[in-house]
Amino acid sequence: MEGFEQFHAAEDELIGPLSDGIENLLGAYMDTAINAFGATGQYVQPSAQIAGDIFAVLNEYWLSAIVLGIEFQPELTTKANNLDVRTLTTYVQRYGAKKTKQIVQTTVNQLHSVVINGQRSGLSRLDIAKQVINRIPQIARTRAKVIAETEIHSASQFGAFNNALRSGQLLDKVWNTAGDERVRSRLTGSLFSHRAMQGVKSPLDIPFKVPYGAGSFEALMFPGDPVGSAGNTINCRCPMTFQQR
Repeated sequence: MEGFEQFHAAEDELIGPLSDGIENLLGAYMDTAINAFGATGQYVQPSAQIAGDIFAVLNEYWLSAIVLGIEFQPELTTKANNLDVRTLTTYVQRYGAKKTKQIVQTTVNQLHSVVINGQRSGLSRLDIAKQVINRIPQIARTRAKVIAETEIHSASQFGAFNNALRSGQLLDKVWNTAGDERVRSRLTGSLFSHRAMQGVKSPLDIPFKVPYGAGSFEALMFPGDPVGSAGNTINCRCPMTFQQR
């Protein structure tokens, strides 16, 4: 929507380099894993180092996104020292390890799926490896972009939410969409409807109820809340604003 263009542009400035960093890490792991499969029929399982490297890259950009979320509505910002770092610590404690594990495991599952499809097609181990190696750059690039978009927005909205909580003001939070054809809804084939959430208010400490399926809903404290389903949070671009109650 008009008025959020600057915010989305600022998120995009973070998404680009984070996507590049994640792409390089995923691509390197997949290259190693599929070469090992071609040679021995066994995968190289993700090491602690791979997970640690992914976490380190995410951690850097989570902080930048949190700062963006805090600064998006400066009238709510408190004078608390190191608010951004403390918010990052909270975010990492709640979500960091789980998010990193999910990224690594989903990558492993994706490789397994490609290999299994090749085996079902009657391809040899070496032919499967060659086929996958050729596809790794595109797989890594596509996955990295999704991860970067999701992680930057989730952290920015957590930053905004946490900042509003610390303000001590009696506030309602307001769900806003990007107002374009990408906004998920039943019309676009999504089980979740963010389009129906446009302008919906909720007390700061009460979850939003995002429509799901036929008459159900899923509770999110903020857009991109990591507790939500993948279909409700991946690539979400909906920003919150706040109003005095």
